[in-house]
Amino acid sequence: MDIGAKGYSIWLIPEKNIFDRLQSLILKLSKRYNTPAFDPHVTLAGGLMGNEEEIIRKTILLADKIYSFNINLSSVLYMDNLQKCLFIEVSGSKELITANENTKNIFKLQKDSEFLPHLSLIYGQLPEQEKKEIVKMIGQDQSNLNFKVNKIHLFLTNGDIESWRKIKEIPLK
Repeated sequence: MDIGAKGYSIWLIPEKNIFDRLQSLILKLSKRYNTPAFDPHVTLAGGLMGNEEEIIRKTILLADKIYSFNINLSSVLYMDNLQKCLFIEVSGSKELITANENTKNIFKLQKDSEFLPHLSLIYGQLPEQEKKEIVKMIGQDQSNLNFKVNKIHLFLTNGDIESWRKIKEIPLK
């Protein structure tokens, strides 16, 4: 499924135990609702365009400005949006907001663009009633989780989800 993603993205990926738990849920939902499967992640920035070497250089520079921090997942929500069909909201910590501001500065992104941190569970379009049923079915078991971010992950996110690939993983301070 092509969800319109272009260029490169910087992801924050949960540590193994949380990753496995969320990956299992995403795969289960993907099979049940015939939607694409993907790795659980919080996108710090997407749509980064340019030369791969330059993108890597800037990502390394970014990692040098960010200290390890915690991500806190809160409510399971849904929207009428391909990438936010069903997702877990991320509490906007000071460290996460600062990481986003550093990303905007280094990559010369629009300063006033809205940052809505989330961890998607389903990409696609589903009727609202179905999304309500899924939220009820999975309950809030996936919310109120937290994980430590020790590195950032640069992905090439052009085209179909199946063709996305990790370019580099960079440890934080």
